[in-house]
Amino acid sequence: TALFVARNMKPSIIIDRIEFELTATRDNRGAVQLPIVPNKMDAPAGVVPSRVQYVSGTVLVLVADGEVINDDQLKMLREQTELRCPVANMMISSGCDMTNVIWVTR
Repeated sequence: TALFVARNMKPSIIIDRIEFELTATRDNRGAVQLPIVPNKMDAPAGVVPSRVQYVSGTVLVLVADGEVINDDQLKMLREQTELRCPVANMMISSGCDMTNVIWVTR
């Protein structure tokens, strides 16, 4: 998704690669909690959702030789990628906190 966004920005950005160093946290009780009930409506009070709750870390955007990406371009790349990426959308919609994922370039 980020490559698509970068190619279609004005001016476009040529990305060499993107490196991710991320940590995710979930409460395992959501996957192993008992008793198992037929549907969510019958679930006992206090059921923990089985989802990733928190993601943090760094997204390093490495541009092609001779390319320069400024802070505004990086911000737009991040925002548009998060809006358009189906995986990011699914995680955010599930309630996952991704506010501590920092995008940087070098």
